[in-house]
Amino acid sequence: MIFTTNKNVLRAIGTIWDGDGESFIRAFQPIENSYDDITIELHTSGGSVFDGNLIFNAINNSKKNIEIHIIGIAASMGAVISQSTRKVYMVENGFMMIHAPSGYTYGT
Repeated sequence: MIFTTNKNVLRAIGTIWDGDGESFIRAFQPIENSYDDITIELHTSGGSVFDGNLIFNAINNSKKNIEIHIIGIAASMGAVISQSTRKVYMVENGFMMIHAPSGYTYGT
């Protein structure tokens, strides 16, 4: 996932890969320390549940006024992240997809 910031706006775009939860927190903390109102612009097809859960918790546990703007899609774990705050907006042609969890195992 690619994270960019501009003042009180954090843009999160792309697949949520392993390690992106920590990267989100590194991008989010300076904004959280500087602004009371924060906007997160989200566009993701989902990805790592574990890292997405870390992102969800960082947003959900913040005491700041956070809005999530879905600027394209919020699918799978992205849809879960979008529910981490009460203020969620989506572009008119946006897409949200929620599904039951899936997983796999391998090895001996």
